[in-house]
Amino acid sequence: MVIGSHAADNFSFGGVNDIVYIGYKAGASADGVNNTFVGCQAGMNNVPGADENVFVGWHTGMNNAGLHNTFVGNLSGVNNNGFQNTFVGIGSGMNAGGIYNASLGGGSGPINNTISNSVAIGNNAVTMNSNQMILG
Repeated sequence: MVIGSHAADNFSFGGVNDIVYIGYKAGASADGVNNTFVGCQAGMNNVPGADENVFVGWHTGMNNAGLHNTFVGNLSGVNNNGFQNTFVGIGSGMNAGGIYNASLGGGSGPINNTISNSVAIGNNAVTMNSNQMILG
């Protein structure tokens, strides 16, 4: 299902795609299957093979190269290249990578794209190393 001006622009609809793109340019210039993008430019420029993601919010998940991610909140998960990450909050998980990271709070998440297995909870809570949990 595609709803919104320029949603799914330049998307190749060959085969079974199972996509839901809702919002202006949601999923524009994107590829991948089983993705749900809701919000203005959510999932825009999602690369081929970046499948089974859920992005909700303005510009959420733009330039994503990862799969099995869930990002909720404006600008969350922008430039992500990791797998199975969950970022909730405005700007959470920006420029993140790694696997199995979770963050809750505006600006929260891993400090760089090599950190894995981390949890950051709180406004601007940032993990500096893999296998780390930060509260507050």
